Amino acid sequence: MYPILIEIITDEDAKLLKEDILDAMVARSKLMRSKKSNLSDQGDEPAAPTPSKAMPTKKKSKASQMFRGLNTKPKASANASVRDDEELRADCLAQLSRFINDALDGGCPLQDEDDLFNDPLMWWKQNTVKYDLVASLARLYLAVPATSAPSERVWSRAARILTLRRARLKESLVARMMFVRENMKYLRKHYVRLACADREEHLHDLVRFELEYFPPLRKGEEGDEVDVGQEDHLLDF
Repeated sequence: MYPILIEIITDEDAKLLKEDILDAMVARSKLMRSKKSNLSDQGDEPAAPTPSKAMPTKKKSKASQMFRGLNTKPKASANASVRDDEELRADCLAQLSRFINDALDGGCPLQDEDDLFNDPLMWWKQNTVKYDLVASLARLYLAVPATSAPSERVWSRAARILTLRRARLKESLVARMMFVRENMKYLRKHYVRLACADREEHLHDLVRFELEYFPPLRKGEEGDEVDVGQEDHLLDF
């Protein structure tokens, strides 16, 4: 999946995605370590005696009060904490880089040699030890049940383009209109680079000028969107 993903997103977004995954791995590692530490502390803690009678509290001597705190363990310094975080992030980065390299070399292919679909759950089970943090994130995010609601909404928006008065639109034109409609936010973000790549250098100054004439975005339930259809109540049949 990763090789396909990096082909359809920009290098900048790929770097941001990698940093987000790395941050999630660091947070996940800290959570797993804290759970193990709590379990070990609970296992070593002696059982509290059952209170039978109220025992009188022993008064502390002046010598014990004087030397109080000398036998306690020193707290970790801020530099040590920063160093531990850096080492943890380096370990997470090494595991993520190893996973990315293996994914680019093949990883879990969609189909096997017999053209049968591979079971990704089995692949993650076999590679849990090798990619323990990446596998924990995969179980957390990739296990989200799929839904057809987003695709159904796309079909509903497409019906606003293919009306009775637009029934002769070419498929390629409809596909481009829908692509612009669904990706307007990203097209605005990368329009300068995309437009400059297809034009001669002396025309690059016109690109930023064209941005001012883009269709205005409107605030909707699904965020910023552009209506490429037409209002149904304005149609005359």
